[in-house]
Amino acid sequence: ALLLPGSATGAAGPWRTGLHWHDNATNADRPGEILAAAQFTGELRYTHARRRPAGRHPWLHAALAVEAWPRYDGLDLAHLGVGAEWRLKSGLGAYRPRFVFGGEVGLTSARESARAGRHGAAWVQVDQRLSPAWQARLRHTRSRHDARQLAFDRTAHETALTFQGEISLGWTLVVEARHRRGDVVSYLLPDHPALADKTQTPFKVSTFDRAIKLVAYYFDAATRTEAVRLSRALSPAARLSFAWEQRTTRQGVVPYRNQITSLELSHSW
Repeated sequence: ALLLPGSATGAAGPWRTGLHWHDNATNADRPGEILAAAQFTGELRYTHARRRPAGRHPWLHAALAVEAWPRYDGLDLAHLGVGAEWRLKSGLGAYRPRFVFGGEVGLTSARESARAGRHGAAWVQVDQRLSPAWQARLRHTRSRHDARQLAFDRTAHETALTFQGEISLGWTLVVEARHRRGDVVSYLLPDHPALADKTQTPFKVSTFDRAIKLVAYYFDAATRTEAVRLSRALSPAARLSFAWEQRTTRQGVVPYRNQITSLELSHSW
């Protein structure tokens, strides 16, 4: 998964690092094909904000993100992206909404070269303060990844609703719900019933170190996500976060569920 701003499971700051446990790294639906895996992530981000009158703030950013999968190193990747956001507040008072329009382009390098390619995304977002301690965010993102192999191409649009608040001194709670429609991939054995009448050309991968290679089966589906994050300020610059996320894919050829548990550390300069 590429790292984009605004995720409930991502801590803010110029750099962050995390350990994540996926209970279904293969996006499969049968016990013999569901494989768990650990993932390490890191991100280094540079942001330049330029203040202007009337609350119009252009933001420019560049980010380098990496993923490492110790058990399945074929999933390792690095992503370099650059983007911009235009932030606008209208009206007067602390509770006026903020509108954000943004975009990002980038390149992905992967240990398995079939996954490498170009990436682009655009988003629109509305932030609204609800009280001195709580704020809400509604965000819609459209993204595209052009990989070297068709099985790993991705076109998707996702809508996310996020609530964030300080529940006590130094503690922050984030709750998020997301709905995504777009391309997904499942790694299945060749004899899986979903592959019997498929029109795709099979693309077999050795990523998961199985005696029989799994088939990367790609299809359009809808995914619902619920996520919660609890973070603690360790210092004015450092923050430790614990997150839990559940993704449920019900539409499409293969229904499946993922649960991701994360521990992240972020630091600001």
